[in-house]
Amino acid sequence: MTLVSTDNAGAIHVGVNAHLLSLDQNYRSAGINWYIYHLLCHLPDADSDLAYTAFLGERRFVGTPGVHCSLTRLPTHRPQVRIVWEQLVQPWAARRAGVDLVHAPAFVGPLVGSPPFVVTIHDLSFVGYPQNFRSGNRAYLRLFTRLSVHTARRVIAVSHSTREDLARFYGLSPRKVDVVYNGVDPAFRS
Repeated sequence: MTLVSTDNAGAIHVGVNAHLLSLDQNYRSAGINWYIYHLLCHLPDADSDLAYTAFLGERRFVGTPGVHCSLTRLPTHRPQVRIVWEQLVQPWAARRAGVDLVHAPAFVGPLVGSPPFVVTIHDLSFVGYPQNFRSGNRAYLRLFTRLSVHTARRVIAVSHSTREDLARFYGLSPRKVDVVYNGVDPAFRS
């Protein structure tokens, strides 16, 4: 079974970990969810020469032209299952799909056995304001974000402030970090 349309045969194939995507109206449908949603909707417009596969558990996402959706049967809406998927299943799924590069859009990339990956860091509030996070979440984010940014091929920061925090808290060279601002939804334009 081929996951890339013949229109993009031979193109660089990017896999996007979209397991934090949720179409429910709850706490999971906040900032990073919308980042992933709009990333999937607009990536093919930004670079149609690449092939894209979104790895996700949200069955209601109908996809967008130019993005193949690879659904898992695992309940990745549960954080522990999602972490297992990211670290153990994702490397296998990415290789099986023929992915050349994985994009981890939310702090943590696949650390072992994966194709090269880039990771997006939105902020390091779990480091700067640890009291605002449950201890398990804080420990997970601190450890796996640190490992991910040092293992990633490149790091995307959504602001210069985040890039500076990556250097300050994790000793990451600013040369490894690309600042890419979040877009603005048309709903916020007059």
